[in-house]
Amino acid sequence: MEAHSIKLAMYLPDDTIQLLADPEMLEQVLINLIQNGMEACQHAAEPCIEVIAYLDSNEKDRLWVDVTDNGAGVPDDVIDKIFTPFYTTKKQGSGIG
Repeated sequence: MEAHSIKLAMYLPDDTIQLLADPEMLEQVLINLIQNGMEACQHAAEPCIEVIAYLDSNEKDRLWVDVTDNGAGVPDDVIDKIFTPFYTTKKQGSGIG
């Protein structure tokens, strides 16, 4: 990210949180989302990716993790397809990220 001048900001809850999840799978999901964000914001004037983790205000046992970037966003003509298994817009993509 540093080599591409992309800023990474992480906002995590102050509370100690225990999460019941597969750490390797969770790590892979975050890596994939951050890599997608890097590609999406590479042409932005000040590329930035944010990872924000927070507890649900209504359900304190639910953790949300948002990964956002300041790229152009998903084009309207593919927005309905992005959650289709194996769908990709990338030349070398597999659609499993």
